Amino acid sequence: MRFTKKVVSICVIFMFILGTALPTGLAAEQQIQINFNGQSYNADFYLEDDITYINVDSLKKIPGLEVNEYNYVPLRAFFEGQGATVTWNAQSKVIDISWRETNDGWTANDLVVKAEEVLKEYNTYRMAGDGTIDISISGNDAADAFPFDGMTLAIEGSFSQEPLAMYMKQTMTMPINFEEMGLTEEELALMGMDTSMVTEMVWKDNAIYQRILPLQEQWIVNNIEDLGMSDTFNDLLQMTPQQNLELMTKYGVFYTFGDDVEVDGIEYYVVNSTLSADTFRNLMEDMFDDLMPPELLTEESDEVSVMIDEIFANINMNFYQQTLINKETLTTDFLIYDMVMSLALADMFSQEDGLQEDAPESMLMSMSGVYHLYDFGVEIELPDVSDAITQEEYMEQQMQLFESLEPEVQ
Repeated sequence: MRFTKKVVSICVIFMFILGTALPTGLAAEQQIQINFNGQSYNADFYLEDDITYINVDSLKKIPGLEVNEYNYVPLRAFFEGQGATVTWNAQSKVIDISWRETNDGWTANDLVVKAEEVLKEYNTYRMAGDGTIDISISGNDAADAFPFDGMTLAIEGSFSQEPLAMYMKQTMTMPINFEEMGLTEEELALMGMDTSMVTEMVWKDNAIYQRILPLQEQWIVNNIEDLGMSDTFNDLLQMTPQQNLELMTKYGVFYTFGDDVEVDGIEYYVVNSTLSADTFRNLMEDMFDDLMPPELLTEESDEVSVMIDEIFANINMNFYQQTLINKETLTTDFLIYDMVMSLALADMFSQEDGLQEDAPESMLMSMSGVYHLYDFGVEIELPDVSDAITQEEYMEQQMQLFESLEPEVQ
């Protein structure tokens, strides 16, 4: 039980987280640079008989590409087969690739920036969406403890840029048969368990309020300044659209156009983006370093850092998103996402005493869904959180409740 709880915690925390050495070395010796749509493309490739071969894993960084090959493929032949333009500048030793870079005079990058600027100009908007989550754990008996295939997720939210505020409500429904688990209705009521779990979060006045239904109806408040995260969060949230773009391109995120679509009589541009495993790993490592408050940097934080390093070393994730931008208003009306994440559990915990034999081998999680953004510029309303208490106050209440029930238990 101790092991499964640890795995669940890791999975929850790092859900909304090797190139070949010889070819990479050969590419470095040639001092060749690859640009994709004007952006530096960090790819694994090598030269042979004046032909550049690129690793198909590097191709997965480009959203919208159809990749059915394995290992290495000729770069020019592959991209030209996809309709791209490939040019070689012998003097600067630069390969330039242009593919689905422009539409109606927009570049994909410029349209992403403009759509975000429009969103900021409206200042407020609402969002609703749904999706599915499948989690499978392979190896040993631990898989039987996770009946998490076919979970559904419903999300609704309201956002304000100035003043900064937001509300998010997430309803997760799990296909759990409590009767098969041997739990009675009385036991379920006592534990506050249900097949659905609702998580609500409010962010306002530099504080985060949260509650989880049906387990916890009380709002719990965490002051961001007390956690030492105020400056980091504010810097991230107050970035300009151009700064956001530069941050994403820094980590190797590319934007390309998909085919235009029509939804309910409205025409949309489609912008594709992908977050590869390497990009995700680098981004999360940097964010973890920035968000770790000084007061948590204790001896216990060393153990947390080791665990985080193990997760990053054994995680593999690819996140694909389609953004539908209204051609007339340039508002972002829909976000369509698809994510697959795998985690090599056995490699992480095989060294821990007592866990080698019952440790599962791996976890695979897939998520997909659609978000709809609407009511741009409409004033938002937030739930009443005036009765919120701190985490310490809540724990004290629970201890008092437990002590009052103790004689009845005996």
